[in-house]
Amino acid sequence: MWDEDAPVLEPQETTPKPVKVPRKEREEDTIRAQ
Repeated sequence: MWDEDAPVLEPQETTPKPVKVPRKEREEDTIRAQ
């Protein structure tokens, strides 16, 4: 489980979380999306 800490060079579609986005912003986005 090193891919999470390592920089993602290829866009992983399996990763729901967007890149370069703070966790707080992502959580708010998820709440607003639901």
